[in-house]
Amino acid sequence: QDAGLERFDFETGFENGAGFNPDRMGTFLGLSSSEYRDILGMRTMALGMASGIWGNKPDQAALKPLLDSVENLAPLSAFSMPGTLLNMAAASIAHQWGLGGPAFSIDAACASALVAVTDAVTYLRAGLCDSAVAGGAYLNLTPLNLVCFSRIGAISKQGRCRPFDAQADGFLQGDGSGIIVLKRLSTALEDGDRVHAVIRGVGINNDGNGSPGPMAPSPAGQLSAIQKAHEDAGFDPATIEFVECHGTATPVGDPVEVGALEQAMCKDASAPEKVWLSSVKANIGHTMSAAGIAGLIKAVMVMKHGVIPPQAAFENPHPKLGLDDTPFDIAREQTPWVRGNTPRRAAVSSFGFGGTNCHVVLEEATPAKSRPAVYVSGWTQDVSPAHALVVTGPSLDLLGQHALELAEAVQVGFAKHGS
Repeated sequence: QDAGLERFDFETGFENGAGFNPDRMGTFLGLSSSEYRDILGMRTMALGMASGIWGNKPDQAALKPLLDSVENLAPLSAFSMPGTLLNMAAASIAHQWGLGGPAFSIDAACASALVAVTDAVTYLRAGLCDSAVAGGAYLNLTPLNLVCFSRIGAISKQGRCRPFDAQADGFLQGDGSGIIVLKRLSTALEDGDRVHAVIRGVGINNDGNGSPGPMAPSPAGQLSAIQKAHEDAGFDPATIEFVECHGTATPVGDPVEVGALEQAMCKDASAPEKVWLSSVKANIGHTMSAAGIAGLIKAVMVMKHGVIPPQAAFENPHPKLGLDDTPFDIAREQTPWVRGNTPRRAAVSSFGFGGTNCHVVLEEATPAKSRPAVYVSGWTQDVSPAHALVVTGPSLDLLGQHALELAEAVQVGFAKHGS
């Protein structure tokens, strides 16, 4: 039932009543590199090396081994370019499903996916889209990034990504993809969609020349992005109890990030009592342009299940984080997230090479928002003992699921208000 997609026919396209107007559905993808394109071009590169255009031409004896080394790679074809250009990822989705909204790929390095989500939110708020798919992807197919990140000391020499830990010495690479479907909350509720979470605030900026270099994190830049998201959310940031950090486990990155969070959340009388810090990179590695969507999906699931998961590969906090004098803590074991006077609220950070900082504030979907199709209200003592209800569904499985959800809601209503 997520975003009405149980009413979507993936073979033939959108059906009437699916809750989507394809002409007003946008596609926003965060992508920073196409390593498959690099591999596909190696055959051409080998021919260039053999011809000596970048240096000395190899002797005849060396030519055959060089060309044999790329023999298994397919030669470039008419579809090689559209099949490997980053912009074509978003365009291909729009073409496949007939989506007429904006469709483009965004490269903000490690912040790409969360920037894509922020762009989708901006378009939805402006009324330029009614729905959107947003996320990011990264496939680690060549050693190029590994070599480059090793040269700057960002890759863990011990082979473990340990965010916030005293033994942290960098990250490991990961790959994957993640996509979410977005609508304005009012539209999603009208369409009867299952709402997993609500994006309450977004903040995005660039460090400008405020950092020592384009690869160095800027405390002021991160602080500004976080504060923009808090202002956009419109509620007290002290009610945010979980932060899915960028958390790369680098000696510089983690202390800068925690310092910016402390400045944003703990410098006035309404400082929170407890804020859990977490980073999914300890579980799946740094997925580069997909990192932000991985963190967002994790934060949504943490709110939904009401459980703070233990931070993987964490033993003792790094002394440079200075957690003792802050409300920040790292979960060492599974911990229930008990809801207080406000809905559960979380935040997600994603920071990219080049100085792009992105922060998103989330709020859990309360029962009234998460399952509007079976939300029961207005019970009174004089309700008739029996009512006839028509329950429909596009398939027998979903029909059964909806009927069970309705039955559970009815039982809860009777238990609370009598029959």
